Amino acid sequence: MDGTAAPEVTRRLPLVWCQRRLALVWLAGAAVLVLLMIAQSMGNKFGAATSQAWDWLLPTILPTLSLIVGAFAATARQPLQQATVDAFSYRLSFWLSVFYLLLVAAVPLAQPLTGRSPLELMQLSKLWLGAIQGIVGISLGVYFVSGGRTET
Repeated sequence: MDGTAAPEVTRRLPLVWCQRRLALVWLAGAAVLVLLMIAQSMGNKFGAATSQAWDWLLPTILPTLSLIVGAFAATARQPLQQATVDAFSYRLSFWLSVFYLLLVAAVPLAQPLTGRSPLELMQLSKLWLGAIQGIVGISLGVYFVSGGRTET
């Protein structure tokens, strides 16, 4: 292995920058999902089962949003941290988040192509979304729970 890979392996990014980028991905993704669900609810896509559709969506995004917003609220009045985090870990968390949010959006968007009812597909999607949500939550914990307090 040559020495050209070493700088990328040791590259570090400011923690605050990473937190803000991850927060933007989650807040924007959640906003799109909520707007989609509002439009579908107003269009009576779910009929009498509208509350069941919302019962599917909210647990897919609210725990992570609560973690992110809570972390920002808890540190809002503290001095800005100069901590850094591993660049690869940040990119991994970023793309896992994007992938997860796209999978969540795919459920209501792809439903007409599946031949299943909206609620049936939502119930089925819990099989894969739950597992991926756990992995995403673990990767985000570095940034919002432990604060990513690694070397500065």
